[in-house]
Amino acid sequence: KHIEELRRLTVIAEQQLSGSPTAGSTNRVGPSEQDGWMQQQEGAYKQTQQQPSAEVGTLEEALGAFGLAHLWPVMRDEEMDVETYIMLEYQDLVDLGVEPCDQPMALELIEALKLAKE
Repeated sequence: KHIEELRRLTVIAEQQLSGSPTAGSTNRVGPSEQDGWMQQQEGAYKQTQQQPSAEVGTLEEALGAFGLAHLWPVMRDEEMDVETYIMLEYQDLVDLGVEPCDQPMALELIEALKLAKE
């Protein structure tokens, strides 16, 4: 059952990433705000390509850009930063108490941050 739920959430996250019209309506932020955030992250990456690690901003900023700012207190209490956040998996989100309605977007943010750090 856990695997089925994980697959379902993965499909939802992929649909949201591809801009599918069937994507869930749990987005609290418009696509243009996310696009702006991603462009900012890509710009930061291009500026720091010669450096060992691309700057992607703070976890608090990223959560806010994806409509998940209300999760910041939990992440802060867990002393979580971007490097730690991108290592989270579905079960970690559940264990942290992330609500089911926020889980697809939280997983999407993890993938977006991974891409921005490449």
